Amino acid sequence: MRVKKTQNNLEHIPSSKTLLYCLMNEVQWLSLLKEKPYQKLIDHIKTLAEIKRDSSSPPITIKEIAEAINDKRVTKWLPQIVEDLIELNWDRPELFKKEGHDYLYDLHFVDPYGNKPFSFSVMGN
Repeated sequence: MRVKKTQNNLEHIPSSKTLLYCLMNEVQWLSLLKEKPYQKLIDHIKTLAEIKRDSSSPPITIKEIAEAINDKRVTKWLPQIVEDLIELNWDRPELFKKEGHDYLYDLHFVDPYGNKPFSFSVMGN
């Protein structure tokens, strides 16, 4: 399944780079995904998220990440990580609940290079 955003009847499929930067902004949820084949990628995303980057920093490339983790499946795994987070939310919503909030999960992805963000909320009981 590909991650899709629909707005005004237009379909937007985020690029691998957009998904990467979005996941770097939501690393707190990545630790919920355990024993997955893409664990090396999750660990690398967490490391990248810790590095202070600003708009003058060169963008991170998918090729650099593939070389760093010694695996070419990065573009396959990025949408899979997002899909697995969504599925985990449906199966175990209590993992995503924050005290004082009526919704269980509000995921808002923004990448620092100005690409379109996407977000969704899963409402709770």
